[in-house]
Amino acid sequence: MEIGAIIKLSSYFYINGETALHKNFLFWFATLFPMILAFCFAYPLSHGLKLSGTVEAYSNFISIFKLPLWIASGSLILGVTVSRFHSSEQRAITIKQSINQNNFANYLNHRDHFQKYLTPIAANFDIEVDPF
Repeated sequence: MEIGAIIKLSSYFYINGETALHKNFLFWFATLFPMILAFCFAYPLSHGLKLSGTVEAYSNFISIFKLPLWIASGSLILGVTVSRFHSSEQRAITIKQSINQNNFANYLNHRDHFQKYLTPIAANFDIEVDPF
């Protein structure tokens, strides 16, 4: 397999915190793949079964479709896991933006206070202070 193809394939399995969760391929893969797999296991088992509302039919349904139901339940678990990873990625982006914004605001405040500090000193020595 070519390196470019591997890189392109790995980009599908990356959680991008800047896009919506429903636009991430990994979320859809994690939620739909177990459902499709469960359906593939359940379809051959369903031949010859008749729909009935009895307790015995329900018991048979549970015993026959135990594995497909277990696989299908993984869809919810994997979807929630990817959702939490996406939320964590978004939180990291927000924290990074907040730190950058705070650093810039602190720089501007420091510059203003420094200019206020230098203005009376400059008046005493008859020096012009550049207002930045």
